[in-house]
Amino acid sequence: MTGLSLANCHINLYQDEKLFLKAKGKILFTHQGLSGPGILNISSAIGDGLQHGKVTLRLNLAPQLKEEELSQSLSKLLIENPNKLTKNILSNFIPAALAIPVLDTSKLDASTKANQITRKDRHLLINTIRGLPVEVSHLLGPEKAIIASGGVTLTEVNFKTMASKLYPNLYIIGDLLNINRPSGGYSLQLCWTTGYVAGISCSR
Repeated sequence: MTGLSLANCHINLYQDEKLFLKAKGKILFTHQGLSGPGILNISSAIGDGLQHGKVTLRLNLAPQLKEEELSQSLSKLLIENPNKLTKNILSNFIPAALAIPVLDTSKLDASTKANQITRKDRHLLINTIRGLPVEVSHLLGPEKAIIASGGVTLTEVNFKTMASKLYPNLYIIGDLLNINRPSGGYSLQLCWTTGYVAGISCSR
């Protein structure tokens, strides 16, 4: 599945089977695991969760459809295509590369035909499409991080000048500040804006 992306995936995080965070965004499957803005923006919460036990992501692969809509559409296609492989029918709702993982998770064989799917099987398929479980083993670590949390406490900085309140003639900007921000250019904007303010203040 390396290179596969989901443009708008809904992600639920579970700690020991208890939901503790909901998010959504683009997900990218890589040779090392999951990435993309949807994952990067919750990686801090994932890391915190891993310190306390097992963390599982549940990915809604078809968030554009409500549960009842998905159920009706799947039932209709199964009835209309009795001899078609179920994995090929699933590609109407999810990327073809995810059909086998969905079938495996639902404990169904890849060669299962539509006319072999029972009501129980259909229920399992719907639940899996709406919540494909992915167990997290670890984060890639600081050497692979795009940004890192932490930094100088914001109460120690005068944001009108970016000057330190504790040390004269020291200006603190960008990633040195303890500002947790999402993916999407915010880190760059933080550096540009605070750098501009600090530069103007220094020149005065």
